[in-house]
Amino acid sequence: MAAAAARRQRVVARVDRPSVGVRERLVRVLRLHPPIRPGGTVPAERPRGLRGRHRVHRRVRPAARVHGVQQRERPREGGRTPTADQNRSAPHEVMRTQSRRESNTVLLKLSDGEDLVSSVEAAATQHDVVSGSVLWGIGMVQDFEIGFFAPKGYEKAAFRDRHELLALHGSIAMRADPKLHLHIAVGRRDHAVLGGHLFHARAAVVNEIQLARFDTIPMTRVLNETTGMRELVLE
Repeated sequence: MAAAAARRQRVVARVDRPSVGVRERLVRVLRLHPPIRPGGTVPAERPRGLRGRHRVHRRVRPAARVHGVQQRERPREGGRTPTADQNRSAPHEVMRTQSRRESNTVLLKLSDGEDLVSSVEAAATQHDVVSGSVLWGIGMVQDFEIGFFAPKGYEKAAFRDRHELLALHGSIAMRADPKLHLHIAVGRRDHAVLGGHLFHARAAVVNEIQLARFDTIPMTRVLNETTGMRELVLE
């Protein structure tokens, strides 16, 4: 009985102790798969799930979407790729002058960049304002030139920056030369006001101008030799 028990203990010992070949295979497996050691948290710029080869994280900018994960753009319903709105105006597209007439009054709107003087002349021609007046105008102007009528002619001053259009008045005589005689008052950024005879200007942001038509007051202009001014003449 004692001999049998001793043999069973030796058999159990042989089973519990791996052979040399088994030990070598275990060592190789352990070397190929190193133990996982606890580490710190994954930085925001290296989010979980973006691991490359050999446990190296691919670098992602922190500003890229939520937690640095770039989301895939989804097409619109029906699988169509989003396209630009064909009805939307270009960012810097300049609209044409808008004008309407009611009885003997014409109202016109100029958009940013349009020429003020030529636009008023075009509106007068379109609405048959042969003789009339510019009652008022508001908005802003830029790239304009004004003058002071001195004994030897106009002393001119040009301005490129935007100014508030405080007042615009004048006469319209489409059969004369010049067709328009306009005066303007503008406000500067420091709230100072300047003005004079208007030679040319471009609308800035928007202009709103009202014209009046005279049905029974024909007008022209004739040079006054004494003053040197082509003055308005009522025919």
